[in-house]
Amino acid sequence: SVIQLTDDLTEPGPGITNELLASTSLLRARALAETGDHMAAAALLERFLERYPESSQLAEVFAELDRIYVASGNTNFDELDRWSQEGSFELRRQAVYYAGLQRLRVGRLDNAIALLSSWLEFRKDEPLGEMGRLALAEAFLKSDNPTSADEQLVAVNQEILPTSEVPRFTYLRGATAFMLERYEEAVEHFSVLRSMDLPGEGLMIALYNLTQSYTAVGDYESFLEAYQEFSTEYPESSLRRELVLDEGLLQARNGDPRAVETLGLFVRDFAGHPRLPEAQLALAELAYGAELPDLEGAAMWLAEIDREKADPEVLVAADYLEIFIAESRGVDTAGLELRVTEFLKSNEGSVHTADLLTKVGERYFEEQNYLAAQGMFERAASATTGSASAKAYFLAGLAAVRTLNPAALDQALGFFESVVRLDENLRLEARLEQARVKMRQGQFGDAVLLCQNALTSSPDAPLRYELMMAIGEAEAAAAGSDAEAAKKAIDAFRALAAEGEVPPLWRNQALWKAAQVLERTGNNEGALLAYYDAFAEDPATAAVPDFFWFYKAAFDAARLLEADGKVESAAGVYRRLSILPGPRTAEATQRLNRLRLENFLWEE
Repeated sequence: SVIQLTDDLTEPGPGITNELLASTSLLRARALAETGDHMAAAALLERFLERYPESSQLAEVFAELDRIYVASGNTNFDELDRWSQEGSFELRRQAVYYAGLQRLRVGRLDNAIALLSSWLEFRKDEPLGEMGRLALAEAFLKSDNPTSADEQLVAVNQEILPTSEVPRFTYLRGATAFMLERYEEAVEHFSVLRSMDLPGEGLMIALYNLTQSYTAVGDYESFLEAYQEFSTEYPESSLRRELVLDEGLLQARNGDPRAVETLGLFVRDFAGHPRLPEAQLALAELAYGAELPDLEGAAMWLAEIDREKADPEVLVAADYLEIFIAESRGVDTAGLELRVTEFLKSNEGSVHTADLLTKVGERYFEEQNYLAAQGMFERAASATTGSASAKAYFLAGLAAVRTLNPAALDQALGFFESVVRLDENLRLEARLEQARVKMRQGQFGDAVLLCQNALTSSPDAPLRYELMMAIGEAEAAAAGSDAEAAKKAIDAFRALAAEGEVPPLWRNQALWKAAQVLERTGNNEGALLAYYDAFAEDPATAAVPDFFWFYKAAFDAARLLEADGKVESAAGVYRRLSILPGPRTAEATQRLNRLRLENFLWEE
C-alpha cells in the first residue's frame, strides 16, 4: 500500500531531496486520510511544514492540510495561528490565508475578515490571491456587508481565477447584487450560473436564486417558468415552498393584489411548513391594510398563528398588529393603554415603543386629558432618537400648553427647544409654538423676535403665513388700545394680506384681525374698510374657498354700520350675502328681513 511504500520516505536521509519528501508526505497523508486516520495525516503534514518552511511545495502542502482539517472537522487553529506569526514569508502568507478560511467555515466572521483583510498585504497576482478575495467577499456577505463584498468581487482578476472557482464567483456576484437590491444584475449572474454544468445541489441553488431574483424584479412570468422548472426537478425540496412564500411576501410589500392569492396558496398547500406563521401574519396585515379594512379577517389570521411554532419576530409583529386592530374596533383608552403596557413589558426595548406610546398619547389628547397625553409623549421621546424623538417632544409641548397649568408653559418651552435641537425640519414650527407660549406668558416682544428670526430661514408658504400672523397677534396684544403702538400690528396683518398668491383663508383672516385692532383703538372707519376688503371677493371663485373669515368680516361690517345708524348700507351687506350661496346665506336673509321690518326699508 501507499502507506507501507512511503514508510521510509517521509524522513530526511541520503538521497532524499526536499521535493521528494514533500511528494511522499503528501501521498502518505492522502492515504492516511482515506483510511480515516485524519489525525495522523494532519500531524505528518504539520511536521513537514515545521521542518521545511522554505519548501517550494508549501502551497500544495497547505492545500492538502486544509482539506484534511475540513474532512476531520478540526476547529483547532493553534498551528495556523502560530505559523501566521513566525517563520518564512511564504509560510506566514499561506498560514494567514488558511487561518482566515477556517474561521470563515466555522462562522467566526469578524476573525475571518480581519485575517483575510491582512492577507491581502501578502497576496500576489496568482490564483490563490483571487481565491482570497472570494473568501473575503463571502465573509463580508455573511456579515451583511454587501458593499464591502462588492468591492472585493470587482477587484477579482478573472483571467487568473481558477476555472473551478468561477461558479462560486458568479454566485457571490449574484448574491451581492441581490442584497444591494440590484435585482436585474442578480438575474444576469444567476442566469449565467444556471447555464453552467453544475452538480445537482449547485444547480438547485442556482435555480432557486434565479427564481427569487425574478420575484424581486417583478417578472412573474419568468418566475412562474423558473418555479415550474424547479418544482419538476426538485419536487421534494423545501426550497420550493420557500419560493412560493417569498413571492407572496414580496407581492405584499409591493402592494401587489396577487399577494392574497399567493399567500393563501401557501397556507393551503403547505400547512405544516415551519414558516406558516409568516404567511398568516402577512395575510392579517393585508386584511387590516386593505382599502376597506377587514378587521375580522385580520383577527382571524392572527388567531390562526401557532404561537408555539412561530418565530419570536413573528409573534412580536402579531402582537403589535393586534393593538391596532383593537384600536380600530373602538377599544377605550384604558384598554388601549393596557395592551400597549403588556406589549412593552414583554418586548422591552422594542423599536415600536415610541410609536405605541405616541398612539396612546394621541388618544388622551383627543379626549382632552392633556396631562396624561403629555406623560405618554415624554416617554415616547425618551424611548427613541432623532426626528422621531423630536416629533414626540413637539406633541408633549402641545399637550403641556393645553393643561392650563402656568408652570407647564415653561415645560412646553423646554420641549420645543428639544425639537429645535433634534430635527431641522421641525425647527421653525417649534419656534412658532415657542412664540405662542411666550404670548401666553405676556412676553410679546420675545414672541415677535422668535417669529422674525424664523422668517429669516425662508420657511415654506404655509409656515410663513403662520409666523407673520403670530407677529401681528403679538404686536396687537402688546399694544392693547394704544392706537400708536397698534400700528405695528396693523402693518404686520396688512403685510400678510399683501403677500403674493396668499390664499383667501390667510388674507381674509389677516384683514379681519387688522380691522379688529383698528376698531379696538377707535378707528371705526379704518376698521370698516378692512372688513370690506376681507369680503370683497366671492369665495366661490377661489380654488380653496374661505367662508369662515369672509362671513365673519361681512357680518362685523354690517354690525358697525348698524351701530353707526347706516342701516341701508348694512342692509346692502346682508342683501349681498343673501344672494351668494354659502353656509350662512339663510342667516343673512333673516337679518336682512329683520332690518327691513325694523326700519321700514322697502325695495323699489
